Order: sequence, then C-alpha cells, then structure tokens
Amino acid sequence: MAVYGELKNGYLINICGTKPEARSTPYEIVELAQRPGGDPGDAYTYDRDNKVGVISQEHRNRRKKKDLLGLMQQKKNMQEVASELGIDYTTEITALDSQMAALAAELS
Repeated sequence: MAVYGELKNGYLINICGTKPEARSTPYEIVELAQRPGGDPGDAYTYDRDNKVGVISQEHRNRRKKKDLLGLMQQKKNMQEVASELGIDYTTEITALDSQMAALAAELS
C-alpha cells in the first residue's frame, strides 16, 4: 500500500495513505515506499531516490535538548524546595541526574 506525504520546508508532514487527489494542499505531495518508523514527534526529510522518510537527527537532538532543559529545571525546583523547606528529594534528584546523563550521552 502506498503512503503519501507533503513536503513543507524540507520536512515531510501529513504522512498517510490518502491519495493525493483527495488532498487540498499547497505543498508538494510525494509517494513513500513505506510509512517511516521512529518515535512519536520525530521529523522526517525525504529521500527521493529511495522514496523513504529519513529521521531528522537535527530535529531529534533539538527535542532531546529541550527535554534535558526541562529535567534540569525540575532538579533546580526540587533543590530550592529542599533548601527552603527541608524536604528530602535525594531519590528524585538521583533519578533526574540519571535521566539527564542518559540524554546527554545520546547527544554526544
């Protein structure tokens, strides 16, 4: 079964099995040999020679950096509460440190 996508600013959007005639879009419609794999939220570029969506590492890395910032903010908030109210967040902060190290390793 053919899969179609629209090219917008170099990225595939609206990837589905709907035939091009049924779409009303200002973007170029391209055919893919198969639905691209990957994680939810991944962005894809289009390989015209092989008719496949290729995961954009640049987009994926931007998302990981954003996730890393979110974890850092959580850690900072926990440390502030711990210092002001004396609540022990040792276990939670250790888990956040582990998640941050894993994300940082993926970016290296």
